[in-house]
Amino acid sequence: GKYFPQSKLFHFQKNVVLVTDEYTIYSDTLHQNNESNISYFYGPTTIISDSSTIYCEKGWYDKNNGVSEFIKNAVITNESQILKADSIRFLTEFNLGFMFGHVEITDTTENISVFGDYAENNSKDSTSMVTGNALLVQQFDSDSLFLHGDTLFSEFDSLHHRLIRAYSHVKLYKQGLAGKCDSIVFSESDSLIKMFGDPVIWADGNQLTAEHIQIKHYDGKLQWLELNRKSFIVYESKPTHFNQISGKNMMNYFDDGKLKTINVFENGKTIYYATEESGA
Repeated sequence: GKYFPQSKLFHFQKNVVLVTDEYTIYSDTLHQNNESNISYFYGPTTIISDSSTIYCEKGWYDKNNGVSEFIKNAVITNESQILKADSIRFLTEFNLGFMFGHVEITDTTENISVFGDYAENNSKDSTSMVTGNALLVQQFDSDSLFLHGDTLFSEFDSLHHRLIRAYSHVKLYKQGLAGKCDSIVFSESDSLIKMFGDPVIWADGNQLTAEHIQIKHYDGKLQWLELNRKSFIVYESKPTHFNQISGKNMMNYFDDGKLKTINVFENGKTIYYATEESGA
């Protein structure tokens, strides 16, 4: 190591260990200013505290102001989340993280990962906002749910169940189901997906529309789908021939991904093209 009296800067290299009451830093190269209490680290660096483990290959930490920035392959791991980005700026006092470039936030308890270009994360209550090519992926045993929107928000309700909201140009996809709308709410507590703003669903060859759509899924499997107000289902039986059902509200029940039962409530109408076995 070296010490520069005029700048009051220490330069430490090779197997550097910095120990404080709050954390321990393991680094290849560390520059420490004891007057300003700012640490600069270069090369592979690991920072361990009681609540998290941080890895990066470049960055700095201002202990007096509780501000830090982790650059190049930055990863923050805590009890329930893994945060990754090109760079992460963290405000210790407020438990706030700002993430830039190739953002990835993974909830390890719920198998949910969120990707985007920019994110804000509150590690105290595990709430997040992600924007810029935002994408959510929830993994199940045999399938995954993909949800895309301009901006994604993740928070918890009063019973500490996760709520995920997506706004503008929302699209969702899972095996046997696709949809789009203007905004969407996904509730962990009741496994409901609520779609607003010109929602459209494609499932089992059917196109379903309404003013508001609710989807019930459990363990990755579609259970039922509720259409509210101006409900409409269309199915192409053959080219230029479309079977159609309309009504005020509808309940649609699925079995193993197949639409089995449709209940229409109020103003029920149908157009159906009967087909012989010959196809006529």
